[in-house]
Amino acid sequence: MQNITKATLYWSCQLIGWGIYVGLLIYNAITHTTEDDKLPKVIALQVIIGLCVLLISHAIRIVILRKGWIELGTGALALRILGLTIAGSVLAIAAIHLMMVGLLDWHNTVHPIEWSSIPLYTANLFFMLMFWSVIYVGYKYAESARKNKIEKLETQSSLKEAELIALKAQINPHFLFNSLNNIRALILDQPMIARDMVTNLSDLLRYSIAFSQRAQVTIAEEVDIVKNYLDLESIQYDGRLDYNVDADENTLSCIIPPMIIQTMAENAVKHGISQIKDGGQIRISIQQQDDQLVIAASNTGSLEHSKTGTGIGVKNAQERIRLLFDVSPSFDLTEKDNLVTATLQFPARQ
Repeated sequence: MQNITKATLYWSCQLIGWGIYVGLLIYNAITHTTEDDKLPKVIALQVIIGLCVLLISHAIRIVILRKGWIELGTGALALRILGLTIAGSVLAIAAIHLMMVGLLDWHNTVHPIEWSSIPLYTANLFFMLMFWSVIYVGYKYAESARKNKIEKLETQSSLKEAELIALKAQINPHFLFNSLNNIRALILDQPMIARDMVTNLSDLLRYSIAFSQRAQVTIAEEVDIVKNYLDLESIQYDGRLDYNVDADENTLSCIIPPMIIQTMAENAVKHGISQIKDGGQIRISIQQQDDQLVIAASNTGSLEHSKTGTGIGVKNAQERIRLLFDVSPSFDLTEKDNLVTATLQFPARQ
């Protein structure tokens, strides 16, 4: 259907463009012809000229497309178009004069052919065909540039989708390994607690599976799973982990990549609470400041312990935000009053 539409557009432009040209030729011929008996053949000649330039211009188009000249550099293309247009002009003049002699009997019925004027007529046709060629090549260049832009955007979109899938594949096994390792540590000594952990873990995995095919979730959905995750960790730490998750009401409908807040909570446990013998506190805060979404995860501890590594999770979280929203989020890690705070900030999206 697209090819038919292009063909229809091409021939419509051809017929309209060269039709206007022939119309001007006929108007000029009528204006300057004083003998009415000669007028029909004079008009017929203008129609023949129009048909010749129509066919020659179409032949030029065929050569350009079949030879792939549009892919050439500007200089090489210009030389080829110049040579082809000269050849087309000479061929058109030859065909026109053959029909003047053989079909219209021009020499005997209108007036003798002015052979000395042939170079001028050839130059006129050359100018018209060159003008047509410039318009056509310009259109093809614009079409090629648009096509390349679309292909580039499609490629970038595919790459982003592939990167997001790869990043998710890194995060989910990492989280699953940590959770199963925690259960293994308790399953013999405290089977009831281990059973509760399995229940929480199944909820987490259900969330992971449900949203693995989605590029984004709401803050409200993520907060629920973060609370589930911290419940799981608090069981392991046997009361040595106290947590609080506070999300402002106006942030609950904001969208983020899945597992972003959970990753920050996991990081706070791994690089903060796990380093402290007596455990500590974790505070998750989600606020909207102007047009910025600010996610902060605070944990008891020191920056010295946290700097042993922020983990692949946080780095992947930043990368997934960049891929999803096409922005570079800011990440800050600070310590104050024995409290380490990791802050992730990026534009809020509803």
